[in-house]
Amino acid sequence: MVEDKKNNDNKEELKTSSDQNDMDIQEQKIDKNNEFDEKKEVSDNQIKEDQAEKLEENQTEKLEENKTEKLEENQTEKLEENQTEKLEDNQENKVDDEKDDPNAKWYVVGIASSFEEKAVQTIKDNARKASLSHFFFDFQIPKQEVVEIKRGKKINTEKNFFPGYMLIKMIMNNDTWQLVKNSNKVSGFTGNDHKPIPLPQNEAMKMLKKADDSIEYIAPKYVYEVGQQVKVIEGPFASFNGMVEEVDEERGRLKISVSIFGRSTPVELEYTQVEKI
Repeated sequence: MVEDKKNNDNKEELKTSSDQNDMDIQEQKIDKNNEFDEKKEVSDNQIKEDQAEKLEENQTEKLEENKTEKLEENQTEKLEENQTEKLEDNQENKVDDEKDDPNAKWYVVGIASSFEEKAVQTIKDNARKASLSHFFFDFQIPKQEVVEIKRGKKINTEKNFFPGYMLIKMIMNNDTWQLVKNSNKVSGFTGNDHKPIPLPQNEAMKMLKKADDSIEYIAPKYVYEVGQQVKVIEGPFASFNGMVEEVDEERGRLKISVSIFGRSTPVELEYTQVEKI
């Protein structure tokens, strides 16, 4: 019995020892897992920090690249502007030199009425194609200001001062004479068409100045007075007769008393909606 008890005690000790070993192993595994998780967390944080630093570096590099590109673009634009201004100055100087050419004279050319602008463009195009542009210095279509009253309002427009004519400053030779004479919508030079006579410089300037300084006033087409009988020709009251009660020249409107079913009814209409009886 004593020996059996002793054996049982040994077994319990072995079991306890085994259980303790299992617990130790389990704790070691847990410690290792915790250590692995900590290392992984540290690694993940490091990766995130590295990515953040790399992203920041990329953004900084991109910002610097954009600044550099913008600076280069500004420098390029400024250089192009300077070159353009220089080219324009050279062209202006060249034009001024050409205008001083003693061989360049003003000529009056007949054009189909209402086609003056088109004729100018046609001559310019033909001269460019024939490499004769350097013989033509200026084209002028004298215009005058026109003030017209429409619907009670002043309308400022322009119209040709010499309809069917224009002035050309050019060097006359057989090539330029033929080019102008044969251009579409051109009837020819005034005077002797076979030997055009130039217009003196002071006469040409007088013609252009006279056109610039002139103003033509066109009287309004419609003039109405209070008490005048009119007929409505447009709108819901068309065919009704009425009497003008008020005239608003600024707005181009009339207040008219219209008889409808024997009853006087005031209506407001535009000048163009009535006619005199």
